[in-house]
Amino acid sequence: MAPADFNQLVEQFLKLNNTLAAIQKQPVNIAPGTQLSTSALHLIALIGQYPLTTVTELAQKAGLTKGAVSQQVAKLIQAELVQTTQVATNKKNKLLKLTAAGQAINRAHTQLHAPLYASVQAMLDAFSPAQRQALQQMIDQITTSVIDYQHALTKGDD
Repeated sequence: MAPADFNQLVEQFLKLNNTLAAIQKQPVNIAPGTQLSTSALHLIALIGQYPLTTVTELAQKAGLTKGAVSQQVAKLIQAELVQTTQVATNKKNKLLKLTAAGQAINRAHTQLHAPLYASVQAMLDAFSPAQRQALQQMIDQITTSVIDYQHALTKGDD
């Protein structure tokens, strides 16, 4: 690949990354009287998809730190969107699940994303299964490379 082509891809990737990072912080009016950040909505979606999960498992699935997820989950518990259940065999671990209000927010969030996901799905449908698999592998490899790079830059911070 020519350096100019690579640089263009990097610029597009960084633009997407910056756009997503900005969106994560933006509040969304998800229901009458309920405004949540996009990151909170995505945690609610993950808890809805994986009920009875721990903060640690949720952090791994979301690609976030355990501390960041713990802070957000505490706010969601306070807002009565998420509740915890004690693990009988381990008093330290608590399992997370959505309350009825959290389930309603999750349904509204799913409906909110429906047009976006339909658009992306239509684009992906134009790809062959092999192309979709290659795209998924590339995203996984880029993610791993970015994590490894960041870890190497900050390994003295532990």
